[in-house]
Amino acid sequence: MEKRMLMVATVPSMIGQFNMNNIRILLEMGYKVDVAADFTDTSVWPEERVHQFRNDMAVLNVECIQLDFSRDPFKIIRHINSYKETLELIKERQYAFIHTHTPIASAIVRLIAHKTRTRVIYTAHGFHFYDGSPLRNWIVFYPIEKFLSKWTDELITINKEDYKRATEKFKAKKTFYIPGVGIDTKKFAVCRVNKEKKRQELGVKSSDFLLLSVGGLSESKNQKVIIHALGQMKKEESIGNIVYLAVGKGVMKETFKNLISEYGIETHIKLLEFRTDIDELCETVDCFINLSNREESSIAPLEAMAAGLPLILAVENNIVDYTENEVSGCCIDPTSVDEIIDAIQKIRDDADFRSRCGASNWKVAKNFNIGKISDIIPEASQGYKHLMYIFSRQAKREKLKIGINDFVIISVGELNDNKNHQVIIRALSHIEGVKYVIVGKGSLERELQELAESLDIADRVRIMGFQTDVKELLWMSDCFAFPSKREGLGLAALEGMSAGLPLITSGTGGIKDYAYEGITATISLDNTVDEYVTAIGKLHNSNLLQMCRNCIEVSERFDFSKTDLIMREVYLRNEIV
Repeated sequence: MEKRMLMVATVPSMIGQFNMNNIRILLEMGYKVDVAADFTDTSVWPEERVHQFRNDMAVLNVECIQLDFSRDPFKIIRHINSYKETLELIKERQYAFIHTHTPIASAIVRLIAHKTRTRVIYTAHGFHFYDGSPLRNWIVFYPIEKFLSKWTDELITINKEDYKRATEKFKAKKTFYIPGVGIDTKKFAVCRVNKEKKRQELGVKSSDFLLLSVGGLSESKNQKVIIHALGQMKKEESIGNIVYLAVGKGVMKETFKNLISEYGIETHIKLLEFRTDIDELCETVDCFINLSNREESSIAPLEAMAAGLPLILAVENNIVDYTENEVSGCCIDPTSVDEIIDAIQKIRDDADFRSRCGASNWKVAKNFNIGKISDIIPEASQGYKHLMYIFSRQAKREKLKIGINDFVIISVGELNDNKNHQVIIRALSHIEGVKYVIVGKGSLERELQELAESLDIADRVRIMGFQTDVKELLWMSDCFAFPSKREGLGLAALEGMSAGLPLITSGTGGIKDYAYEGITATISLDNTVDEYVTAIGKLHNSNLLQMCRNCIEVSERFDFSKTDLIMREVYLRNEIV
């Protein structure tokens, strides 16, 4: 007998943005999946994107069913019509269970499910009532959700505040917490690597201090002097936990191996041959060292800078055109073993110096004119992905006529009052040198444009509409603004974090689950213009590298792989029943 289930939301974007992974799970479990929504609603997605979604569903053999839902709570006639349509559909198809989303559609579905004795799963993407929400939200929405919870077989909440309230106050048969609907943290990442596993792969310890050089093993690349320096440190018993990774092939390999053996430092030097994972190595090591006698190409050090590594450089190297001693790291005499030892020890032992240099290099690399894509593709294909990121960032800025040194804030989401883009626009009128890119469409598009014009900052506010190149737009930007008045969790902000963007945000609802003041975000507690002026100024003038790394790390907690197991459990419960 065919297993059939129904996925319901008011608008198709709710399915396409938040439930594709759930559909994949259901199909793998052998279900025939139907999707029901108002496919005539183009307030979030343009008509062509809705059409594409229907085509995508057809490829998966998922049927799309038009139901006349409305997001407006006062469209009573439409709600009555959609109730009748949904009731007829559920009676006709005898679904094993329904998974419903969005408040109004879910209220209608649960009323019908109770009437038809159909099992129902309800995902609450953020209750309208929350700590600090308006009293009217509690008066209107709280009693409805509480009443309907008793006709909910599984209630899924996506932030900790909602989960606590639902388990304490509501009467659903089973309540689950999942960390959002899950994001693909690799989708927007420049380079994603598990450092512990990478170090295990390389045969080094998590506590080792790793030096990296990239280039052919030759006299001109001058790796020999590094070996001499480490050999001297071994004699002086100061080598400690240092391990040098030399990437490259060349005629000096056997000479270097013999020299390493003479010094007895085999456990401190690894000759890694040719590698195609330079980006991952740069994310794993602690310092990049380049003591070439001459350097015509500076791709590898630039990759290291883009990864936020401090440098040890030959002072006469042409790389010093964009580096500075004591700012980028240590620029030294490449023939002096003593200077090399001093530089290695300084960067190893002074964590604050190491951090400052890495952050400075990261900032310089992002603004370094990397040239044409044809110049970097051969290198990028060998694992220099940070360079592709820099090129994409610069190319997108050039296309949008945004300066390479401009500080860019981005928001992604529907243009409505709740998303509160207007507070950022007002804040920008008090700050120079900052530009704001808004991706999305909605009812407030004209109003936001007129606001920017009235404040005489229309040249610094770019309303992009619906876009399909969100990754490139995120890479182009410096931080993500998320000033929502109400938010269940905030998928867009998490995607921004996975691209390494710190947040300027309100602290409402599920945002609290990942926005940590000074760690991943600057937070406006009262959502006022003055607070956002302060927040933007703070980030604009900050060393952002550590916050960017924190954002990437925190976003990984919300990867869709972590929601899969819970959703499989939810769906399996309904299959067993």
